[in-house]
Amino acid sequence: MLLLALACITTSLGCNFGSGGPETVPVSGKVTYRGKPVEGAIVQFKPVGGEPAQPAVGKSGVDGVFQLTTREFAGAVAGKYQITVMKYESKQPAAAEKSSATGPSGENVEEKYTPPDDNARPAPGPKNMLPAKYADASKSGLTADVTPRGPNEFDLELVD
Repeated sequence: MLLLALACITTSLGCNFGSGGPETVPVSGKVTYRGKPVEGAIVQFKPVGGEPAQPAVGKSGVDGVFQLTTREFAGAVAGKYQITVMKYESKQPAAAEKSSATGPSGENVEEKYTPPDDNARPAPGPKNMLPAKYADASKSGLTADVTPRGPNEFDLELVD
């Protein structure tokens, strides 16, 4: 009986700390830009003044709704945050070209390898589809105070 009670106490303590992780609370919200939901926005809550020590991040769905996680744990640690929101353009891969050519008699002929040009400029990185100010926590103007008791729902209305 004593072992059963000890097992229950140990189990309940483990649940509170998520296997050694920070104590988090559920945090969600909705991202809109120009009045419309933003799909695929990366929302990051950055701690103000270093406390809590863990940033939290989430990605919005088709309806603009996001839920935060801290490392692999659901939610965010209670505290004050500055918020960044970014959405990167997704480039569709080019249509696959044939890997072999056909010779004059109809047989397959291997294409010649062309080495990359060492003097070529690197391809530009993905483009942020939202106003640049939202990518910088100190300029976004977006803040949140995550409380232990909630509700911790933050609607982020982005404007130009």
